[in-house]
Parts: sequence; C-alpha cells; structure tokens
Amino acid sequence: MKRRTSWLLVAGILASSFGGGALSHWLLSGTGTAQAQEAGRAPKIVTAQQFRVVDAAGKVVAILGLSEKDTGLHLFDDSGAMRASIRLAPHSAPAFTQYDEKGKVRLALCLGEKDGTPRLYHHDQDEKIRMALVQTPDGGFGLSMYDAAGKTRSVVGLGPDGNPLLTQQDAKGTARALLVPTAKGAWALTLSDEDGKPVAQLP
Repeated sequence: MKRRTSWLLVAGILASSFGGGALSHWLLSGTGTAQAQEAGRAPKIVTAQQFRVVDAAGKVVAILGLSEKDTGLHLFDDSGAMRASIRLAPHSAPAFTQYDEKGKVRLALCLGEKDGTPRLYHHDQDEKIRMALVQTPDGGFGLSMYDAAGKTRSVVGLGPDGNPLLTQQDAKGTARALLVPTAKGAWALTLSDEDGKPVAQLP
C-alpha cells in the first residue's frame, strides 16, 4: 500500500509538471500515441535512470531517478534549492526530508534502519537535530530535545505499559531530575548530582 501510494504521488506530480516539456508533448498529445498506434504497439513501460522536470524557463523543478547514493524524488523551488525529497538508499529505510530556502535539512521523517520504527527529526538552521520523536521497538514513545551541542537535555517518554516519564539532563548528558508515576498512582521526583547519584526524592 505504501509503495502504491508513493507511485500515485509520483505519477500525479509527473502528470502535472510535464505539460511544458517534450516528454509531455509525446505522452499527452496525439503525436506519440498516434505514432505508437500506427506502429502497432502502445507504450506501456518507459525505462530510464532519471527524469527531469523543467519549468517554462528551463529550470529544473523536479528530479525522479537514480543518483550515486540513492533512488528518489527531489523537488526544487524557483531559486533552484531542493525543498523536499523522498529517498531510498541501498540497504536502507525510506526517508522523507524537507529543506529550507538555503537547502538545509529542517525536517526528516524516516524508519529506523535496524528496527523499522518510525522517527521524526527537527533540525535547526545549522542542520543539527534539536528534537526527535521516536517509537521504541517495544511499543513505547519518546520525545527528546537537544541543545546546540547535540546533547540530550529533556526527554518525555511513554513506556509500552502506558506509564509516562520525564527526564531532565545537564550539559554533560547526566540525568539530574526524573519524574515517574508510582504503583499507587502518585508521582515520584528524583533529583541527582552531577555524577548521576540520587540526592533527594519526593515523596
């Protein structure tokens, strides 16, 4: 179903974008169809390594095909910057990425290469991951926030049993505060020193 949906998206983009190009004239006008019918063969399969869609000015607005690193669909804005892409690298999981006007990664949705779990990453203007939403292999969820140095500073999680937790960490990555529910339905707060050793607990 995912593959069928992806190709329907690709087909829609290609059909709407090829109108100004020679390929559109061959595929969508009567010329190509008439020639194929006259030859007694209808074009059913087009084989190529790459398709490029250009606007009226000749600028590339979309590329569908094979590159040195992966296979994908790449969309470009009027300035030529790539703004969105769907990629599938060899021996890797598919990924959908969005870019800012400078072509830097700002949002990425992908599946884990090893466990296949969905992941959503938010990047800052320097392409550093600042927030990540992931599903754990056991069915839990975790929302992690990072500082400019890439250190985890806050984690909000939901275990597979449905119990939430909140962890706050210092610049070294050491957990300094942990908030979790107790078996009786109350909340327990644990504070730790810079070495991660508990120094206080409430209640």
